[in-house]
Amino acid sequence: MRQLTIWLLILAVVAGLASATVAAIVYWPRRAGPKYTTAKVTLGRVETVVNSTGKVKAVKSVSVGAFTSGPIDKVYVDFNSEVRKGLDSGDYPLMGTAIAGLCGLPLAQSHLSSAGLLFPDKTLLAEIDPRLALTKVKQDRAFLETQIADQARLQAQLDEARNNAKRADALQNINDSYISRAEWDEKHFSFVRSLAQLKLAKASVDQARASLENSEANLAYTKIWSTENGIVVERKVDPGQTVAASFQTPELFIIAADMDKQMHVYGSVDEADIGLITSAQARQQKLGKSAGLASFTVDAYPGELFQGKIFQIRNNSTTEQNVVTYPVVVETTNPGGKLRPNMTATITFNIDAKDNVLRVPVAALRFIPTSAQARPEDRHYLEVPLAGSAKRSVTEKVDLARQRQHRIVWVEDGPYLRAVPVTLGLIDRQFAELIEGDLTDGQSVVTNIDTTAR
Repeated sequence: MRQLTIWLLILAVVAGLASATVAAIVYWPRRAGPKYTTAKVTLGRVETVVNSTGKVKAVKSVSVGAFTSGPIDKVYVDFNSEVRKGLDSGDYPLMGTAIAGLCGLPLAQSHLSSAGLLFPDKTLLAEIDPRLALTKVKQDRAFLETQIADQARLQAQLDEARNNAKRADALQNINDSYISRAEWDEKHFSFVRSLAQLKLAKASVDQARASLENSEANLAYTKIWSTENGIVVERKVDPGQTVAASFQTPELFIIAADMDKQMHVYGSVDEADIGLITSAQARQQKLGKSAGLASFTVDAYPGELFQGKIFQIRNNSTTEQNVVTYPVVVETTNPGGKLRPNMTATITFNIDAKDNVLRVPVAALRFIPTSAQARPEDRHYLEVPLAGSAKRSVTEKVDLARQRQHRIVWVEDGPYLRAVPVTLGLIDRQFAELIEGDLTDGQSVVTNIDTTAR
């Protein structure tokens, strides 16, 4: 009995040693093997965006200049003054036809607008001293009256010559001896000369009238009116300053139109992202006018997010240091007039978004294990072409771009890592939408090797 007990004890010790040996065989490789950093597959929102920077600008900036030369007599507006375009002369009944008949239409318009009858809502920005223009109007009016009087004189001479020619014809028809051939020629050619002189006089009257209308128009141009509804963002003239409009129109004011209603933000988008912006614009059109797929901030209001719509993708590209960018115009409202011209804007274009989808951390897509860490049957996923991307054909590059949505992630499977092929949808900076793949919500995927573990 005692001998049996001894043997049982020996067997128990041997079994314990064997179990410890097996545990050590399993434990030590695992302890010596690499440790991995993991992240979980989750449900949530995936949003694809394109970021850019740009400048805030007015929808329309109008330069108002002077057509007539002369010293500035008065300036009625200042910086930030609100101005109105008012009614056009063709849309408002012209009053005072007697004035128009006497002094010409442009001068009548000038008189009526000065009285507030023609442009009741239009803002007068400035006035050029009208004395020189007014003197020219008087000279041209006097010249026109002279030409009209000369036309009347020549008309009388023509009537006299016509009567003389008729009498000469009558005398010749009665008897050729009553009037000589020379006298008959004199009467008839006098009539022809008078007719030609009258035509010249009529042309001179038309020319004098055109000259008067031109001088009247120049007189009207001494008043600088607003051409848009908006705000004066720049005033470049002061009273007493002389403007010379002989060769080019001097710029006096810059008016930003409708700044209180709308503004434009000009973003600069890399050529690699312009296709995404085009897709976003098409999606915006499908969703309707109320869809705003752009948001931005400005430094003046860092805590406020402004919303806008993609208004236009322009083709006038800019190349700087071999980087090609295209301007993308974002249309936005201007609540409270907070947005001002040339503010720097940080823009985010929302290309597409999905909520409550299964998503994989982007870090897991970038992780590539060594051949020794992967299962033997999965090591073929680690085989990559030796040729660099610069040596690939365009067909190969297109194929690689199309395969971007088909990726591999890795999960722990005993001492090795197991490859899981996945098909992706939307991809943002943190997550990628999982469309196909043997992964479930809450499952861990490898994102890196834990270098802190010992």
